[in-house]
Amino acid sequence: MTDPGGSRLVKVTVNLSPAAADALTGLAAGQRSSRTDALNRALRVAYLMHDLAPDGHFRIVKPDGVPVDVYLV
Repeated sequence: MTDPGGSRLVKVTVNLSPAAADALTGLAAGQRSSRTDALNRALRVAYLMHDLAPDGHFRIVKPDGVPVDVYLV
């Protein structure tokens, strides 16, 4: 099995809570993609967020200049 970029895919089995399964389905629908593609994208984003904020916290500044603290859960 390969992804659209031609790389080999690794098959894994996961157990999702109903809420996480619903979130994955909604994410895929919003991206007009498969759940596999949505999960791959979500994991890459989660890894990037961890790289940017290994302690799970970072601050962003909204366009109006208001800072917002973000905590990854």
